[in-house]
Amino acid sequence: MGRSIFIALLALLLSTWVVAEEQAAGTLRVGQNLYYTRGTARAKEQLLEFPYRHANSSREFKAFAVHEGQGVRLIFKKDEIEGKKDKSGDLVNQDFAMDHPFMKVLDQIKLDALLHTYQSLQKTSPEDDENWHILSGGSAVHKVFFKNSQARHYCIVAVHDPTTKKISQPILLSFQRSNQGPMATLVSPQGSFASAPQRVDPMVNAGTHHVFKYLESRKGF
Repeated sequence: MGRSIFIALLALLLSTWVVAEEQAAGTLRVGQNLYYTRGTARAKEQLLEFPYRHANSSREFKAFAVHEGQGVRLIFKKDEIEGKKDKSGDLVNQDFAMDHPFMKVLDQIKLDALLHTYQSLQKTSPEDDENWHILSGGSAVHKVFFKNSQARHYCIVAVHDPTTKKISQPILLSFQRSNQGPMATLVSPQGSFASAPQRVDPMVNAGTHHVFKYLESRKGF
């Protein structure tokens, strides 16, 4: 019963699909004369990794982002941030509070990383990926997810059949609290489309509500 209700909510979200402005490809500034190329970020459960380059250079170095207190810490290699080959192994950290303007840039980088994870799932059977967390109510959520600077969660959700143990129909969803309770919105594989937000009623959409509670109890990447 729970699984059928979960599938019904997915169908409702798909039926309210609306088109938003297409996301522009390009670069984002991530520091003084430092640039990130869109679509190249990668993520694990609690780690964001993205390449960056110096202005007027095609050579790429890697930066990392992790949670630090209530904010985020960026980690660079000291030599590389100066445009040189890493020899010392020394690191340079920079911390950002959630309300810092740079967090809006990081939101876009994190979305790139999640989209890459989703696209990778399309190339194999979803159950071949070991990073699924099985929830009651016929749902499964991928462990690679994030919360942006506006307290909106982005994740990959799928249908789980407890009888066959199969995971199918993975989709991208975003969740955000409102005065009416948690709201779920469908996100396109390009990150540039969304459905009309739908209220997640725990009495009606138990599977989807379990996903939301899972996301709220963890930090993601």
